[in-house]
Amino acid sequence: MHQPDAYSPRSVREAASTALQNCALQDLAALAFHVYMLLRVSVAPDSHERDMAIRYGVALLSATASALLIARGEVLRPGPARSILYRVGIFAPVVLSYFQMRFLLPALQPALVDRHLYSLDRSLFGTTPALWFQQFNQLHIVEWVSFFYYSYFALMILCLIPPLFLDKGKRQIEMMVGGLVVATMGHFVYTLVPGKGPVATLDFEPLNGGFWWHQVEVTVANAGAQLDIFPSLHTAYPMFFALHAFG
Repeated sequence: MHQPDAYSPRSVREAASTALQNCALQDLAALAFHVYMLLRVSVAPDSHERDMAIRYGVALLSATASALLIARGEVLRPGPARSILYRVGIFAPVVLSYFQMRFLLPALQPALVDRHLYSLDRSLFGTTPALWFQQFNQLHIVEWVSFFYYSYFALMILCLIPPLFLDKGKRQIEMMVGGLVVATMGHFVYTLVPGKGPVATLDFEPLNGGFWWHQVEVTVANAGAQLDIFPSLHTAYPMFFALHAFG
C-alpha cells in the first residue's frame, strides 16, 4: 500500500500545530521578544518614529514566525535548507532589531535617566568615568580606542556568521543561544534605561581623533539607536566571545 509522504503539502493550520509541538525555549524567547517590542511601541504616542518602529516590528516578527512555521512545522524535509532557514529566521531578526531601536526608543518619549546615572557614578566613583578619561584625550589614544570600537562590527561578523552557517553540534548551539541571549536582554533593557550618555549632562572638550574616530562618529550618527546607553553590547558581545573561547 502506498504510504503518504510525511512532507507533502499541508495546511497552515497543520503546520502551525506541528510547529507549536516542536517549539524549543529559544523559539518562544525570540517570539516573546518581538511581541514585547511591538506591543511596547504600539501604546506610544502617535509619531513618525512610532509608525516606523511598528513596521520594523511587524517585519521582524513575521520573519521569525514564518521561519518557525516552515522549519518547526516540518513543511520542509530535514536537511541543510531547513536547518539554515531555522537558524537565520530565529537569530537574524533579533540582531537586526537593533535598527528598530533607532525609531522605537524615541517613539516611547521616555524620561531620560542620564542625571540618575551621573549621580550613581558620583556615589560609586566620586566622578563619572567619562570625565576621568578626559586626561587621555590624545590623538594616538583616541585613534587606538576608536579602531577597536569600530572593529566590533568585524568581530560580530567573524564570530557569529561562520557558526550560523558552517558550524554544528554543541559549539553552534552555544554560540547561537548565547548571541540570542545577549541581544534580547540588551535590547530589552534599552527600553528600561534610556539616555543620551554623559554628553547630555556634562561639557566635554572635543575629542582629538582622526580617521577612525571619524568613522565611529559617522556610524553612530547614521545607524545608532541614539538612546541605547545601557547595557553596552560593545562590551557584552566581546565578553561572551572571550568566555566561550577560553572558558
